[in-house]
Amino acid sequence: MKKFFQGLVLGAGLMYWYLYYGVDTVETFRHWLERTGEQYREDRRQEEAEKALHGFWLRQDRDEREQRRG
Repeated sequence: MKKFFQGLVLGAGLMYWYLYYGVDTVETFRHWLERTGEQYREDRRQEEAEKALHGFWLRQDRDEREQRRG
């Protein structure tokens, strides 16, 4: 019986916290996670991917221009 009441009080406390403070805590954590993700995306791997995907045609055009001049 003692375990039942401990679980009841703990469950009621967790539900109270979830209803009144849980959304703010989750939003704060989500915002922190997004900022951390943005910082990670600015790493070297992101720059390499950007160059590989978006710089391909520019490199090819540049190389063709240099060959024409050369």
